[in-house]
This record gives sequence, structure tokens and C-alpha cells, in this order.
Amino acid sequence: MSKIATIVALAGITAAASAQSITLERINTVNVANDINGQIGSIAWNGTDLYVGEYANANGLVGVVKVADATTAPAFSRFGDQATQANRGVFGLDIRAGELAVFHQTTGGGAATNAQVWDITGTPTVSYNAGGLNPTGIGGIAFDEVNGGAAFAQFGAGRFRQFDAAGDIWDGATGPFNFDGQWGTAYRGMDMGDDGSIYAREGDQLVKFTRTGADTFMAPFTSSMILNGQTNAATGDNTVGQGVEVADDFGVVFYNDRTNGAGGQLVGDVLKVVGTDGTAYALNFANSPADFLTNAYLDFSYDPATQTLAVSNFSSNRVNIYRVTPTPGALGVLGFAGLAAARRRRA
Repeated sequence: MSKIATIVALAGITAAASAQSITLERINTVNVANDINGQIGSIAWNGTDLYVGEYANANGLVGVVKVADATTAPAFSRFGDQATQANRGVFGLDIRAGELAVFHQTTGGGAATNAQVWDITGTPTVSYNAGGLNPTGIGGIAFDEVNGGAAFAQFGAGRFRQFDAAGDIWDGATGPFNFDGQWGTAYRGMDMGDDGSIYAREGDQLVKFTRTGADTFMAPFTSSMILNGQTNAATGDNTVGQGVEVADDFGVVFYNDRTNGAGGQLVGDVLKVVGTDGTAYALNFANSPADFLTNAYLDFSYDPATQTLAVSNFSSNRVNIYRVTPTPGALGVLGFAGLAAARRRRA
């Protein structure tokens, strides 16, 4: 083993052993209040450009607003407008290189265009839709590094479905994607790790489905798969805005604890982090301990190349961008791990 490889290997060991807290240092706040229709429904962040999916307060149009050079010289543009009913919009975004996965829900009905992948390398254009899957419900969407498609949670069905340019990969009608209904089926958000494991929000629950193959996950379903200790399947089922984001290089998952939609909640009380293995982590705010009040409707997007996390606040239509660091004692070794992160998804 080379010296560099040894250092990187030790970095992983040391990180696992000592990084029991995560620090967020705010480096910028992007105010989109005057540049979007309604509120922030979802976000995607690649370290340079921010994409904001809109949530409609009234009947009208919703789409995606791009904030180019978000931390330096923000420039706004929009694409993907769709007519929508009130209290609906874009509830899921994910970014990978020149692709943006978008999950809409504008009428309550199912349509292939509810889940799309856009080419954002130039003028944004739709690359492909969700085929015959006709997504319904309010859920998230994420790129799958195993099969290569875009996957989403099918609200009310307890299933995950996936599509790519060639068609449907997981159609949800058959196969290993019908998870145990005793833990609920109100899926409102999801993300996928680099190994293809799914981290899903079933109401307020944070559930991990560990990938065991291209089309298989750990079975049977047990309470050990619930990473945030929320075992009441009904809690949060009727509350939209359940976010989740994996930061594989730190081995953690960010999520919001939204058991209710009341305003005036402190971000420090509702923004949470837990290890991908269920390890309890503390969350520290380096320069903004009680950064904002919120109704707990937050969304997240992590860029591994810059090790920065974007966090949106529905209440204020602002997006805070944070530098992510682990426990100070692990900073030195994790710097090496960060170099490897640049090749990961969303680069």
C-alpha cells in the first residue's frame, strides 16, 4: 500500500472513531424572496450554482429558478414552468454533473412529467421523463449511482421507482421494493448514498434501506433501519417538507425534525444530523448558533467537492450555505478524505 493510500485509509478509520459531532460554518446567505414564485419547495447545490424549486401559495406557475454564482455574484434565471394548483409545486431536486432531477406535483394526479431529468449544461432542456410510472404524491428524487437512473418515493405505495433515458428500471409493480407497511407509506423525501442505499423520510421517520445488490435491499424491515428513533409511523405523515441529504464523505445524514408546521421554531432545534450507521451526532453552528426562526420546512443539498451544505428555509425564502467540518480532532485526517470526495456524485 502506498503512503498516500495508507493515510487515506487511516483517515477513514479515525473519522469513524472520533467524529461524533458536525460543525456548520455559514459562509453565505442567498435571499430569493424577490426572485421566485411563492416559497422554496426544494433545492439543489453544486458548489457554484443553486437551483430552487418553487412551492405555490396560490394557483399559478411553478418552475425552477437557477441562481448562478450563488456565493459571489448571484444571477437569476428560470425554466420548467408548469401550471399548478395552490399548495403544490416542486418537491424534489437532485443534481449530478450536468443533470438535474426534478419531482413536481402540481395537480394531485399522476403524470409522467411529474418526474423529469433536465440537461443543464446549457439552456435547460428536458432529457427524459418518468415513462409509464406516472408519479403521484409529494416526495423527493435522487440519482442512483448503482443503476444510473433517477429514483423517487411513491407516496402511499411503500415503493421506490426508478427511470432513465431508456425507460423504467423499477416499475413498482413487482420486485423487492414493497417495504413493510407497518412502518408507514407516507414517503415525502429521499436521498441515495454513493453505495445506492436509500435514506427516506416516511413522515418524520428517517429510514435507511441498505443496498445489497443492483435491485435488492436489506430485508426484512426492522426498527434498526430507523436512524432517528422515530418509530411512530403516523408522526409527520400530514406535514410536507421532510428533507434528507447524505454526506458520504463524513458518513452522516442531515434531516429536519418536522413533527408540526408551526412557525417560530429555532433551526438549532429542528436541523439534525445522524451517522449513516445510526450513530448519534451533535450539530454545532460555528458562527450563527440560532441562525433563524423557521416552520421547520427545510431542504438540503450537499456538494462533496467543496464540502458545503445548502439549507433552505421555507419561512424566509432564504438559503444558507455552510462549510461542513467534523469534530476538530478529526479535521486533519478528514482533509485527505475530502480530496477523494471530489469525484463523487454531484461533482
